[in-house]
Amino acid sequence: MFSIHKYNRPFIKCLLLISSLLPVSGCKKLISINPPINSTGNETTFKNDANATSALMSVYSLLMSTEGENATNGGTTIYAGLMADELTPTIALPEYPYYQFYTSHITLQNGVSDFFWRDLYKTIFYANSVMEGAAASTSPNLTDSTKRLIAGETRAARAFCYYYLINLYGPVPMPLTSDVTQTTRLKRSSLEDVTKQMIVDLSTAVDLLPENYKVSGGEKLRINKWAATALLSRAYLFDHKWGEAIATADKVINSGKYNLAPLNKVFQPNSDEAIWQLKLTLNDAFSGLYEPDDLVGIFRTKFAPPGFFDAIVEDPDLFSQMAVIYFLGKYHLTNSLVDAFEPNDQRKLQWMDSIPVPKVAPYYGKTIYESVKHEKFINEGMETYAPPYYNVLRLAEQYLIRAEAKAQIGDINGAAEDLNIIRKRAGLPNTTATTKEAMLTAIYHERQTELFCEWGTRFIDLKRLNKATEALSKIDYKQPWSDNYLLLPLPTIDIVANPELKQNTGY
Repeated sequence: MFSIHKYNRPFIKCLLLISSLLPVSGCKKLISINPPINSTGNETTFKNDANATSALMSVYSLLMSTEGENATNGGTTIYAGLMADELTPTIALPEYPYYQFYTSHITLQNGVSDFFWRDLYKTIFYANSVMEGAAASTSPNLTDSTKRLIAGETRAARAFCYYYLINLYGPVPMPLTSDVTQTTRLKRSSLEDVTKQMIVDLSTAVDLLPENYKVSGGEKLRINKWAATALLSRAYLFDHKWGEAIATADKVINSGKYNLAPLNKVFQPNSDEAIWQLKLTLNDAFSGLYEPDDLVGIFRTKFAPPGFFDAIVEDPDLFSQMAVIYFLGKYHLTNSLVDAFEPNDQRKLQWMDSIPVPKVAPYYGKTIYESVKHEKFINEGMETYAPPYYNVLRLAEQYLIRAEAKAQIGDINGAAEDLNIIRKRAGLPNTTATTKEAMLTAIYHERQTELFCEWGTRFIDLKRLNKATEALSKIDYKQPWSDNYLLLPLPTIDIVANPELKQNTGY
């Protein structure tokens, strides 16, 4: 079980570097770090660029851990989608942890909440240690350019993790060092203080990082200047700093590095739209990504021959057996999400798969939809797994950030221009909104349909807009409703270890 104090000691005895994460020289083996990676005079880990880069890669490796569902390999998408109104379990079993997220009745014994806390803080502590180790190194073989990369990427990764921590747990401890004397008894920092630190970290990263992707072989697998800028625009929006959000989103949009991709190519490896992606290469069938493994069935409807489903939907018993095994993932899209799409919205066609169902109870002919933004297979024979590239940031979000910030300052025409760019790609007409209130409503709706099943965006939006209670308290399977469940519980082991750490209300 994870304990926050285990990771803030002044050294990390063993830093496992997963060599397959990125095609960077120096990442071809596991490296044990002894002596302390943050101590002055460390001539082992930070003696040269290759070794230091390998240490940096450990931070990215943690983001794509294969030890189970974690916060950054699809877990946030799935569990925040259950907590919101995006996902429903194909088989609702009350004894399983996911059911507590689905019903918004989470207990201290759930376990998933502990894992997410552990995953995000572990990444933060590794980032802090690598940041400090590189800064302290006096080796003449560790170049200033590599030091700049490490300083920028670790700060951006730290801010990225804090963004999800505060949205899942509320105020959280904010360790900015690996020094145990400074972090053992940290209190929870306010949302304002954590957001301020995120902005500081990301602003620093923007100044330090390159505009291109040369360090990752041309693939968009490491945080560059524009990825840090995109995260910064999101942080400014979260902090209601509308002018800054517009300015930073402007820079990404006008950088000339990215374009809105055709809908069927948005989530492809290194798509024109992608700003930052994660990747894990394994030799077995499991992709390392829990999103396609949990959200997509083994058998895609689009691969079925004509008439394949006709006989199956006529036999409810046969359908119920085959659907769970072959056609549906563990979770599919809620009716409310599917119904939110306007007629002729091409995103529904390209980013969802539809499964026809029997017309009798309990199905009543209501087509089931699942998210296929990240595919499981790429061929009709279902023999080839899709490359495990996982979108983290993409250009469409920047247009929607800029549109929302413009609407907030009264630039309705400017907001409409940005919103219509997204709508045009979806095959929809221009927005009819002409007032600030109507425009914001239209933008929030567009975020729901454009960014569904992406990193808990819907759940985070409902909370930041103070619309969570209104939207979720009306759902029958979330009764009786309590706002307490909009925050996850902190791990009991950490509260016991740190008396300054207080549990969230209701747990």
